[in-house]
Amino acid sequence: MLANLPTFTSLALRRCPSSFVRVLRVRADSHSHLCPLLKRLRLESNPLLSSERLYEIIRSRANPNRSVSPAPSVPSFELVRRDCSLVVRGLVAALQKLSVEVDWDRAT
Repeated sequence: MLANLPTFTSLALRRCPSSFVRVLRVRADSHSHLCPLLKRLRLESNPLLSSERLYEIIRSRANPNRSVSPAPSVPSFELVRRDCSLVVRGLVAALQKLSVEVDWDRAT
């Protein structure tokens, strides 16, 4: 279904399998991928997804082969997590180095 909606810029996933998030990874060897314009991902009440796996997914989306990088003050991607598995502060710092804006529920 998402392949037929290439203009999505924002996607919210709630209570879905982690495989739904994993398929969003942009692969360098692929000429097409789901939601190519996606710039905002909101995850709510999702099952465990390792920090490393989430980092790879977001990194693949943050600045895929752009010839011009965005200005440092402009986030290249936004990740919002609510009621999810623990977000490791190291992951947040690593994503912020990629100009990713991270909004997460620190209570989880």
